[in-house]
Amino acid sequence: MMNGMMNYMNLDFIYFIDAYEDIEQDLKKGTYNPFKELYQTDQFEDKCKDILELMISEATMAFERLPIIENAAIIRNILYGGVWNKYELVRQKRLEGRK
Repeated sequence: MMNGMMNYMNLDFIYFIDAYEDIEQDLKKGTYNPFKELYQTDQFEDKCKDILELMISEATMAFERLPIIENAAIIRNILYGGVWNKYELVRQKRLEGRK
């Protein structure tokens, strides 16, 4: 069950970051994006960060319960750092594009 939860959270993150990164492009093209309504508010960045924090906290709790020994450091690096590095990279790119 825990392994399935990790896979689910990983896919959820990929979906989240893709939608977060592509929101402006999706709005221009008129394609679906789950953040379409949220993007129109002043709370977009804060809410997206809250969502990501919740997703990653769930994933890390599930991961820490698994009896993983091999590659645990790599997975921790992704969960505790890599996810946030990707998020910040996309966020900074967006903020620079608005200047």
